[in-house]
Amino acid sequence: MKIYRTEQQSQEWLDARRGKVMGSKVKGVRRQSRNSDKRYQTFWDIIAEKMSIAPDGENPMDRGHRVEPDALAAAGQILGLEFDTDPGMWISDLDDDMGVSPDGAEIVEGDALPTYGAEVKSLSSGNHLRFIYEDRLARKQPDYNPIDSVPNEEKHYFRDQVIQYFVVNEKLEKMYFIFHDDRIVVDHLVTYIIEINRADIVDRIEDNTNMQFEALMQINRIVAELSQPA
Repeated sequence: MKIYRTEQQSQEWLDARRGKVMGSKVKGVRRQSRNSDKRYQTFWDIIAEKMSIAPDGENPMDRGHRVEPDALAAAGQILGLEFDTDPGMWISDLDDDMGVSPDGAEIVEGDALPTYGAEVKSLSSGNHLRFIYEDRLARKQPDYNPIDSVPNEEKHYFRDQVIQYFVVNEKLEKMYFIFHDDRIVVDHLVTYIIEINRADIVDRIEDNTNMQFEALMQINRIVAELSQPA
């Protein structure tokens, strides 16, 4: 055993702990008891500490808005595409109460509709690396469908959001789901793209459309009922 002597809570002390399984983190690196194939978040946070610079305390939502243009520019360079970074709000012709606010989209002229769009996510470095790793594993499977690699769990319900682009825009053929974290020190992991094609999720688009019709019918009925005196 080696003893490293430094003042507790100093920057030197904090830096020395990064990327290490310290006493307070031991439980978090165990496999999940309910699913041994999964790890707790601490496991991925330690990986992030080894592969990124420390966060600077910026509000996550503010950071997401700030880096969005950089993410779209980086993705555009990787894909060889240009993105409209101010594509407006899209409202469905099927129902005015169905819409989506894209982060980016194909640049079009006049009344033409974009055929591709982009959704950017700037997550914690731990989650950024976890979702990339999980997608890289999934791509090795013969039944890989990219929509299944779009996170759909507590705090990260993004799958329906992506499908909504296709529900609202009948001309949309492809969605680019973009992970971006400029704190990662490995260049090829800073920007990571999952491509979702309409052809791969036709049934899910139909299911989500029908689900929204049913929900909006009930929403509007309840609004009408509540608008009347009891």
